[in-house]
Amino acid sequence: MAEVNQHGLNRYIAADVRRDVRQRSGFGCVVCRRGFYQYEHIDPPFENATRHDPERICCLCGSCHDSVTRGQMSKAFVMASYRKIQAQQQSEILPPVGPLDFHDGSAELMIGGLLYNPAVQTVLRYHGEDLIRVVPGRNGEPGLISAVFTDESGCDVLHLVENEWVGSLSNWDIEVVGQRLTVRRERGDISLQLRLDPPGRIVVERLDMRIADGHVLATEQTYAVGRHITDGTVHWVHAGIQIRRSSPLGAAIEFTDPETLETRDVQLQGTGQELATADRRVVMNSNAGVMVKPIGIVIASLCGGFDLAELAIGNQSLDEIRRVILSHPGELGRFISTGKVA
Repeated sequence: MAEVNQHGLNRYIAADVRRDVRQRSGFGCVVCRRGFYQYEHIDPPFENATRHDPERICCLCGSCHDSVTRGQMSKAFVMASYRKIQAQQQSEILPPVGPLDFHDGSAELMIGGLLYNPAVQTVLRYHGEDLIRVVPGRNGEPGLISAVFTDESGCDVLHLVENEWVGSLSNWDIEVVGQRLTVRRERGDISLQLRLDPPGRIVVERLDMRIADGHVLATEQTYAVGRHITDGTVHWVHAGIQIRRSSPLGAAIEFTDPETLETRDVQLQGTGQELATADRRVVMNSNAGVMVKPIGIVIASLCGGFDLAELAIGNQSLDEIRRVILSHPGELGRFISTGKVA
């Protein structure tokens, strides 16, 4: 396939034009809404184009693109579909969707270097609601990952449901390149970045997620969870932990209320190996988890066994934690505790 056409136009489409095409296409194939797509010159075709015109380029999935190439779908139909999406209200457009491959029975979500064994099916719970849940398949059945991802304002950006991802049309941009899916609030502002590693694995490379008064920041290497205290200031928790087993109620990360943790502490005190501060505001109980009671956050909640290598608790600004988690991921715990990096 020629990289330059008869008019000297390079096949490469500039990033801002590609983004314009994605936005005009509703971040997916304009015909079937599949979220894995190619950029299709509609009219004129690439070989006759003199420039990359976003009004005449759309997103098409590989299957629909093949149908056009084989003459089974007309360019006129594609253009009509493209124009229809641009003319519709956001509420009228179907969201982009993409299938996930868990058919070998595995299901694994990697986030923040957090090590949890397959028995821990709830990765993130907020006041009783499981926001990220991983269920490996049994007896030859596909595995399942369900998740709700929000941005720094708490707005939904992407869901994982019934073995497919579903993107929100309210995003500024959803870009899919190879196995990487990136959601942006605006230029240079990434809310979510996933790497899809079939079969069976999703890697969270970037996450900046607010859930009411809670916040989760994560990269592939590290993470921090916290409660908003005032505008811009958050009480953070980071634990370098390996969860070795779990009860059916277990969660790798749980947000709840201080009263619940106080009750849980009374009920489970003395039931397992334990270490606590003198005032029991922070309790590390092998059955209850690492409980930071004043802010209602638990790591390895009700799992029943974990190894703890690092624990950091402290108040830091949201913007500073965002900076450190990207620039000094290995120093995140130190920064949360002291406000300094080495």
